[in-house]
Amino acid sequence: MTQNISGVYYIYLFTDYSNKINEYTLEGNNIIRSEPFTVIKPDIKPDSLIHVMNIMSGTTLSVRAELINPGQGVYKGNHQSRFYLSNDAILSTKVICS
Repeated sequence: MTQNISGVYYIYLFTDYSNKINEYTLEGNNIIRSEPFTVIKPDIKPDSLIHVMNIMSGTTLSVRAELINPGQGVYKGNHQSRFYLSNDAILSTKVICS
């Protein structure tokens, strides 16, 4: 299943798709549709950041992030998270490092 969809979908089955079998007057029964089903997605989001309140310049800053999935879908696979260091309370182009 592609990862970029969500919502209600149907599956259709076409028999004799290329119409190679001459079924004469019985051509009208070559398609069947599934019952509707719902594709649900995960919603990975940051929940908290844990770090020290003061650190000396030139030393290592340890940060722990906790992520949650409030979405209905199960997350499978890899994801990427990125930390940014900024001297501004609003994330902007003034990022010091990432």
